[in-house]
Amino acid sequence: FEPSRGGRGNDVTEIERGRHSSAPNNQKSGGSNYTMADGSGRFIKYRGLLYPLNLWAVTDYYRTDYAFSN
Repeated sequence: FEPSRGGRGNDVTEIERGRHSSAPNNQKSGGSNYTMADGSGRFIKYRGLLYPLNLWAVTDYYRTDYAFSN
């Protein structure tokens, strides 16, 4: 979240959400492995990290109001 950008962060452009791609040369398929605060590890599909909840957000408000649909 960056107030200088009108409240938009760089989550969409800087997070590698398709590291484990199911199709060669397609960065918007597959997903990536993430370590959670409880110590567990989870595979999250490409679109599942920022929508319907923004899992990078710290508060409930930002998890819902700053979720990205792309």
